[in-house]
Amino acid sequence: MTSGGPHQRGKGSELDAEAACKPGRGLLGGPFASTQRPRFSSLGLSTTLRKSLLLATVLLVGYSIGALNHRCSLSSSGSGASFVQQIAAALGTSNGGYGSSGSSSGSGSDGGSSRAWGMAGAGGAAGSALGDFALVNKTLRFPVCNGFANQRLSILYGVVLAKRLGRAAVLPVLVDNGLQRGDSAVLATANNQIPFEEMYDLPHFLTSMAGAGVRVLLPADAPPANTVLRLAGLARGQQGGVSEALATTYASIRHIAIDCPLFKLGAEEMQPGFEPLVWAALNGLRPSKEAAALVDKISRAISSKAAALARGSSSSSTGSSSTASGGGSSSSAAAAAASAADANLLAVAGATNGARGGGGRGAIRVARSRALQAASDWATAAYGPARPFNFIHLRIENDWIEHCRRWESIRDGIVRDNCYAHTDEVAEQLALFGFSNSTPLYVGSYWDDVEPARRDTALAKLRAAGYTLVTSADVFPAAAAAVAAGAGGSSAGSGAGGAAIAANELEGRGREYRAMIEYFVGLRAQRFIGNSVSTFAALGMLERRRAGRWAAYYNGGNIPLASVLPLLHRLPWVFTYNSWSGQYDYLLKGAVRSALATRSFQPYCIFMGNETSAIHSWLVAHNVTVIAHEPAWREQLLALAGRKAQNNVAHSHLYKTPDSLVSTFQRVDLPVVPVLDQYSYVLYTDADVFFRRPIRLDDFGLPLPRSVSMSYEMDPMFPYNAGVIVANLPVMRRNYKAFIAMMLDPGVSEGLYYPGFGPADQGIINKFYEADLRGRMLNQLFNAKPYSTFDNAAYILHFHGPKPHEYAAYLNTGQCDFKGLCEKAFAMSLCRYTREWARWVPEEPVALRLGDACGLLDNPAFQRLRGTTS
Repeated sequence: MTSGGPHQRGKGSELDAEAACKPGRGLLGGPFASTQRPRFSSLGLSTTLRKSLLLATVLLVGYSIGALNHRCSLSSSGSGASFVQQIAAALGTSNGGYGSSGSSSGSGSDGGSSRAWGMAGAGGAAGSALGDFALVNKTLRFPVCNGFANQRLSILYGVVLAKRLGRAAVLPVLVDNGLQRGDSAVLATANNQIPFEEMYDLPHFLTSMAGAGVRVLLPADAPPANTVLRLAGLARGQQGGVSEALATTYASIRHIAIDCPLFKLGAEEMQPGFEPLVWAALNGLRPSKEAAALVDKISRAISSKAAALARGSSSSSTGSSSTASGGGSSSSAAAAAASAADANLLAVAGATNGARGGGGRGAIRVARSRALQAASDWATAAYGPARPFNFIHLRIENDWIEHCRRWESIRDGIVRDNCYAHTDEVAEQLALFGFSNSTPLYVGSYWDDVEPARRDTALAKLRAAGYTLVTSADVFPAAAAAVAAGAGGSSAGSGAGGAAIAANELEGRGREYRAMIEYFVGLRAQRFIGNSVSTFAALGMLERRRAGRWAAYYNGGNIPLASVLPLLHRLPWVFTYNSWSGQYDYLLKGAVRSALATRSFQPYCIFMGNETSAIHSWLVAHNVTVIAHEPAWREQLLALAGRKAQNNVAHSHLYKTPDSLVSTFQRVDLPVVPVLDQYSYVLYTDADVFFRRPIRLDDFGLPLPRSVSMSYEMDPMFPYNAGVIVANLPVMRRNYKAFIAMMLDPGVSEGLYYPGFGPADQGIINKFYEADLRGRMLNQLFNAKPYSTFDNAAYILHFHGPKPHEYAAYLNTGQCDFKGLCEKAFAMSLCRYTREWARWVPEEPVALRLGDACGLLDNPAFQRLRGTTS
């Protein structure tokens, strides 16, 4: 950084601040865009150093502009990209990995288009960021292992490792039957293998990898086997990681072969820079032409079979199903299925709203973030439109039960308690996730390995809940023959005539080929739910979520795959906001920008007010999905509050206006807001926070909270602060009706103050969930305050109480509405946190003023002067 100082200062002094804010010239425009920029010596600087120099220059220029003109806002930069987005673009990074960093409010950028998303996801736009091809003179061979999903992940790990080592990857042969009966990996053998191109689209995969900077060689084009050094015993956890060992110890070896790389790279080795490659690998692994046609036929057959069952027909020929439910009818059915799910969600929770529908009070409107909409468009093009059926991947096979026994018995200090959880009551779990029994349900499992009694019991419970069931026995010909013999399925007695696909299309195909077909059928379903411990379900769920499609898991707890592959997972972060709190917009922007920079969140805003407002548009443009929601209990709440209006205002500023009151209570509706209903856990925060570090679900500690978890407010004692909540949505949904009844009970509160528990929604949350809250407090690292001791390990800083503009005003007036908190904050950690926070809102005058004040207060000369005069 210091070697670039003269260049930074020279260019910074030449930048005309006024011109930089004019249309057509962004903060990276002007001199930075001209051909006259200084050239570096022929020796050259590394790409990383050059980017660092550019970043430092931009930061210095941005600060200079902010000091000259505080009102040169981010949104007005001529390139259409915000200051933070332009910095990200300069560094070749993306906004949280969910879309191009160019998906800004400007009309000149196509960063939000499905094409741009698909290129970034499938490797096209990622090539420059990930570097050039590995030279052919160094190669890496690796096998895949186990079942379909594990093999898919093995390829992912293999190409990431090849990229890390600067080697070309040799395409592996696939395993035909990867069924595991123990801990040993199942590898391909002469009698148990299938060529890659029979399952996957080989040209597409090679192109996708080339775009991501990884060269993949076909086995026939690879160096002879007798020139390869075979390595064994490399394991995750060794010092420096597997990649470091291979990159150093074996760097001089031209051709190496390793064991199956599945889960061999630790989470710390999967650096954020590999994220485009990870998604390029997964998006590149799409079915071969023949397999894709089969996925399409079976998807249509499911709908046709369900329709036949609904008509009461136990035997129906669906050979013409490839045209039976196409075009507009399928789209209409899918839309009807989505609407039924939303309505069922509210019914299950006991939320009634007579005004629902028609766009009136209680209507739900979702404005997807640009990146998520682009992802959805890409998924439609890649996978096809969502089909009008739901998909559950039910893990009840014999091998799974044995796996759970072994997995949960591991004694390594990690809590493993959700491998088979809720499986026997899965129908109830589906209801908690808003599944409607009016939508057909495809039940996927490896039925050949399921005990008949267990199968019959599971399917009987689902039928008793009113679901129309379809299984592979109805649409896979090999299974249909078994149905005729009485071996199982959803419609015993339908016989082979119930199969929708010609028998020769799956004849001779192995277990993993059939698993692949079901996997991509699952990607097409309206809704998908599975077991998060299963790599099949977890990977399918994470791929669907990234593509903007609904996906959940029924077994509760965490997602083990996300723990070892954090690049695949985004923690849902939810906050509430409205269109009339403009004085706090700067805080919200800092929260969103800092969250996106961690690349660990999928942000959602529950919004009230004008949906054409500037802040609503800003949120959508900055990759926040905005959900317009007005709760059904609004009028009852206001009537209850009106009974002791004056006393309420004395308890909290949140009672000052009806809209403010309803807005702050919005968080109690977390479990009944559609879109969020796919998540088991969400992180809720107020808008007055900023994120200091990435957060993963497991960071909250295992086992995860039983219902809700919060941390203390000013003093380490109950009741707790609701500004940061880890929320278990299915449990909150089960309790929702009772919770709302207590909240609106005039005998429970004094107006809306809950004696002993506090005001408003925080008071009722503490009261209703007191036992769980006392039993498990959220670590204070997730709710650090500026009036407490500075903690460098904190994940979230919460401006609880005074806000930055109030701290700045306190310096001028000496007045603070929050008693002694202002003075205490300056004495504790406000200034250290402010320096971090200000970088997310560099255009805001309050950030500059407070930063300057803190600089003065921290100056040793000023401290000595203050000490002599005090």
